[in-house]
Amino acid sequence: MSIRDKVKKSIRFELILIFAICLLVATIIGGVSNKLLETKHEHIKTEYSITEYSQSIEKISKQLLNIENNIKAKNISINDKLELQKILNQFKHDNGELNAKIVFEHDIDSKLPRDSKITSIFIAFLSFLIMFYFITNKKMKYIEIVSIGLLEISKGNLDYRIKKYGKDELAILADNINYMAQELKTKIGSERKAEKTKNDLITNVSHDLRTPLTSIKGYLELIKNKKYTQEKQLDQYASISYNQAEKLEILINDLFEYTKLANNAVKFEKQNISLNELLDQLIEELVPICEKVNVIISKKFIREKVIVNIDPNKVARVFENLLINAIRYSIKPSYITVIISKNNGFSLVSIQNKCEKISDDNLSKIFDRFYRVEESRSSDTGGSGLGLAIAKSMVELQDGFIEAKYENGYVSFNVKFKIVND
Repeated sequence: MSIRDKVKKSIRFELILIFAICLLVATIIGGVSNKLLETKHEHIKTEYSITEYSQSIEKISKQLLNIENNIKAKNISINDKLELQKILNQFKHDNGELNAKIVFEHDIDSKLPRDSKITSIFIAFLSFLIMFYFITNKKMKYIEIVSIGLLEISKGNLDYRIKKYGKDELAILADNINYMAQELKTKIGSERKAEKTKNDLITNVSHDLRTPLTSIKGYLELIKNKKYTQEKQLDQYASISYNQAEKLEILINDLFEYTKLANNAVKFEKQNISLNELLDQLIEELVPICEKVNVIISKKFIREKVIVNIDPNKVARVFENLLINAIRYSIKPSYITVIISKNNGFSLVSIQNKCEKISDDNLSKIFDRFYRVEESRSSDTGGSGLGLAIAKSMVELQDGFIEAKYENGYVSFNVKFKIVND
């Protein structure tokens, strides 16, 4: 990975690079400012020295002229050393002001370079702060954006998303916060859906339990109060009560089965079985029922055996539900066709029957629990309303596939399992 990529993906490297650049530029600015201040100091020193030396030379000239005038006025000879010494001492005393000025000039010369260094260091430090602030300002604003977004999500706005900039840790943080919001939204949505499902289940179960229970209670009350005229009527009341009790038992058993399937509490005892033989047996068992309602089941099986690894009891329950459903809802008199074939390593069992038109909306809901195609929810025209839902769960929990299709007045339920002998 190149240094450029590291900088883009790591805020740590980015800050180190920014710090190094700011420090380098501040050092350069400090050095340049120091040179400028030193140049200015040299200029001031030169002007000051020229001024001071000019005044000193002029004064010395005046003093020498005074010395010459004194010597001439007093007519002092070159050999009169005592008088000459007095005049020179007076000149030396007057020359002390010049010496003081030269010392003062030396003090200025040592003080100004120290002040220029302090000033240049201050300029460099100030430059570093200004550059570091403006370069990192964008990153600081993005941290504020992330913080605001997190606060918004914490208030319950799970649709809020933080815009992602760059590829560094802050961008990853924003991405993770967005992912967290989406996961929370999904989880809360699932919980709400589960809660609605539970409430719908309770409502539907209460409805379907109440109908046969009310009927049983009513007829038993008639029997209890002896409100029948003859023995035949008594038998009729008892028979109706018994039939309703059987429906109640079927509903409770189906509900118990569906609950176990929904919670993955059902154990499957798989083994290799022949679908041909399984469906042959089921069809034979349903012949008496078919004869009563004027329905004929025809078979279109391939000759070779189709072996699949499944739980035979559970799958028998699936096909039994599908066949009974076909018998119940087919237009009478009619034929029900059961087809067994192979397709790309999978077995395909298709149960087809002629029926009333089914809309796409109804077809998409046909495997929902307690769903019936009829507008009425009366269980008198159907079973528990859980048969197809149970069939779908049992197939899918054994790695199979089930679907319903409607075409040209015929509905077909197709079930696929992987073949083990191919």
